[in-house]
Amino acid sequence: MPTFAIRSATPASRDRRPWSAAIVLLFVGLSGCKDGPSAPTEPGLHIVGGESTTDTINTALARPLTVRVADNSGRRCAGCVVRFEAIAAPGPTPPAIPEYRVYLRVPDAEGLTVVAFDTTDANGNASIHLTHGYLAGLATVVVTVPERGYLTSAHFDIRPGAIAAVQLTPNDTAAYAGQTITLRGRAVDRVGNSRDEPVTLAVVSGPAVVSGNGVATLSAIGRVTIVAQLGSMTDTAHVSVVPRGELASEKFNVGNGGPIGIFHVETNGSVLGPLADGVSHEVSIHGWEWSPDGRAVVVARGRFINFVAVGGIQRPLLEMNGSLLPAARISRDGQWIYFTQEARSQPHRGMFRVGSDGTKLQPLGQSSPSFGLDRYPAPSHDDSSVVYVTDRSPCGVDECIQVLDLATNQDRTYGTRTWLAQGRIVACSPVQDLIAYARGSRIAVIRSDGSGDRTLADDIHAVTWMDWSPDGRWLVVAGSGPVLLIDVHTGMRLPIPQLDAFGPTAWRP
Repeated sequence: MPTFAIRSATPASRDRRPWSAAIVLLFVGLSGCKDGPSAPTEPGLHIVGGESTTDTINTALARPLTVRVADNSGRRCAGCVVRFEAIAAPGPTPPAIPEYRVYLRVPDAEGLTVVAFDTTDANGNASIHLTHGYLAGLATVVVTVPERGYLTSAHFDIRPGAIAAVQLTPNDTAAYAGQTITLRGRAVDRVGNSRDEPVTLAVVSGPAVVSGNGVATLSAIGRVTIVAQLGSMTDTAHVSVVPRGELASEKFNVGNGGPIGIFHVETNGSVLGPLADGVSHEVSIHGWEWSPDGRAVVVARGRFINFVAVGGIQRPLLEMNGSLLPAARISRDGQWIYFTQEARSQPHRGMFRVGSDGTKLQPLGQSSPSFGLDRYPAPSHDDSSVVYVTDRSPCGVDECIQVLDLATNQDRTYGTRTWLAQGRIVACSPVQDLIAYARGSRIAVIRSDGSGDRTLADDIHAVTWMDWSPDGRWLVVAGSGPVLLIDVHTGMRLPIPQLDAFGPTAWRP
């Protein structure tokens, strides 16, 4: 507390006694105040330095954020505790997780923090140093004096860093012919903050045109490639213009890989609604098919064969004595459902069919020995035969595809071979004698007499299910990437990026 020298009044100065009295009153007032010696100021909490700066990301600001505290009488408060808190802001991209755009630096402390305290000095001032984070945009620091209930906020405009790249979003998507897709081309800094430089867009290939504002108009089925450019920097996006259709597809949890459920979706990736709970065998071959009238999906689960109608109503059709493989198909006329019982304790271990009304249960082929299993039966387009996969002798670990004639319950032979091809999963065309099969990363088609074997793809890994479009032109494939449509005539591929976290998929008639 500063001191003041007070002179005694003399007769010569009696005319100045009012002035002397004022000095004495001021001294008395100051000596009784614990809040500081400075001249009176506006009561409350006030920012007096370091606010409203504009700088780039990752900048350590030279000037601290400084505030001044005064009590309700306007006296500056010394020794008041001031709390500084950086406020998180929603992230720039979904799911918009809150992130901090500014951080606090505490002297002699390691690293940065988002909450810090300082005590006001003799002038009622407190301060904190700041460092900008990686996110551009408006940043806020809330300042409070808890013991007095004071509050204010400081704001900072954080600008992007230097231009580092061009980004074009969405980078891959699916849509129907006649629809439009709005693309965003932008310049970004090294951590993805948008800059203001204009970016040009152009269609490189495929059935589409793009306008100056980034709207792409899609004109026909095909794969579209669009490029964004700024100087020498470019980025590329793709659009699958897909045939219209509806699917039943299983969605997985991207975190733990577990099944979320079977959903009714469109080929452009739109989700129409849930159908049923997911199947637990998410890493193994499993799948389902729609009934020919498109009213329900046939699903094998546990010991049950179920019909799941659109809207999610599930009706048990059949209960077996042993566990089933989670895969079922239905004949083209809708009269029979095909599935596999794997339980070793049952008299017949292997393939079955049952009438769509739950009657006329029939074993198919021979009961599999304990060291092999005939499985995944797929009825032919004319319902005269069943194509299936086996690992019993002589196939073993290579897994063979065989054709069973339903009239004789006997396998076809191919010269000295008893198997049609080597593969682990099959699907029969609904309109012709053409069988799709997968082995390793290869997907191919072949006729039941062994002719016409040709490769559609040789880089599709971990195929878990295949199904055909009702017209027999498209093969829908679930593998390690997004659900994929393959034109069996041309080999054109149309991935559905919106169904990236989806697996086994069946096409609705």
